[in-house]
Formats: sequence, structure tokens, C-alpha cells
Amino acid sequence: MLLKNKFIIFFILILFITPLAYAQMCEVAHVRNNLRKMLYDYFESPSTATMELDKIKDLLDFYLTIPPTEDNIDCSGTGTNSGVSYQIIVEEADNITTAIPLCSDGTEFGTCSNNKPSYCYNGRLVNRCSTCNCTSGKECQSDGSCLEPTIACYNEADCEPAYGNYFCLTGDIYRNKTLYNCTNPGTASSECTIYTSFAELVDDCTADEYCVEG
Repeated sequence: MLLKNKFIIFFILILFITPLAYAQMCEVAHVRNNLRKMLYDYFESPSTATMELDKIKDLLDFYLTIPPTEDNIDCSGTGTNSGVSYQIIVEEADNITTAIPLCSDGTEFGTCSNNKPSYCYNGRLVNRCSTCNCTSGKECQSDGSCLEPTIACYNEADCEPAYGNYFCLTGDIYRNKTLYNCTNPGTASSECTIYTSFAELVDDCTADEYCVEG
């Protein structure tokens, strides 16, 4: 009975230890940097690239599955295209000698500059707010730049009244007038909203005057 219990305990220990023995942890930053080197090296000269395209595809697919909050990741899995483990691919990429160009502010290729929304692409800085975000108080634009939000109004004085066509009413000349309020003043969501509309007297015709439509 004692021998049987020892065997069960030994078997349980094997179950817990085995996954740890096979797990190979990689720093996410290391994976990202080597993937960037692989991509740049390949696109610079596909025919002389250090890494095969299948390995590049595998590491890219693997990297895209890594949760953004992870600093370390199990890279013992195997790529579906190359059949090589991610750990080996990362290690092989350490041997890439092609230098990644820097942009004018020292930012590495494929990374965001400290000056948002600049992104280093092929040796030059381009606006890419969808990737690098904007500084506080600015909004991302469709062309990749960041701009201060448009403020429609700060108070009622910024919301000018609107006028309609002239018309006759009880022999006098009137026109429709619409007044606006400034809602959410001074913010990006500010807007001039209709407060009231009414017929405004323009000319109170005298006895020898009369209003004619048209």
C-alpha cells in the first residue's frame, strides 16, 4: 500500500514538472525587436535575407497573439509554416546583422517617437496617430496627424441668430428668427442648439404703406 501511494505521488509530481520543463519563456520586448529586425532585413533584400519567409510569418503570427499586458510569454510552440519553434526563430534572429535605420530624432525603425504622433518609417518620421496616439488635449485625424479639437462655441455670443425670409403679417413686414444656446461651452462637444424661434417684426407699416408678398 505504501509503495502504491509513493507511485501516485511520483506520478502527480511528474504531471506538474513536465509542463515546466517544456515551457520556454521569451521576453516580449525581445520577440518584438527581433521581429522588427527580421521584417526590415527581408524587405531590404528578400533574396539575401537572413531568415526564411516562413519563419518570419510564424513569428509575426505568434507576436500578434501576445496579450498587450504580457512582459514574458511561453515561446515553446511551433510555427505552422516553418515547423520551427518560436524560441529557435527568436534566437536565430539574434544573428541578423542588418542595421535598422534611425530617424532624425533617434527613434528606431518601426517604433513611435517620443514626439507624438511621429512614427519612424524607413528612416523618416511620419504622422501615425492611430498607432502612436496624440498628446493630451489633441485628437487623432484621418491623415495621421493630431489637432486641437474644434470648439464650436464658448458662450451664447458665439451662436449667431439665423433669419428666414421676409413675409407679410397683418399688413406689416416680418421674418422668422431663430436663437441658439451654447451647450457644453468650451469643449470639443460644444454646439449651438436651437433655443427658440419666432416671427420678428421688421417694419411696422404706416397708414400710407402696405406690405406686398414676393
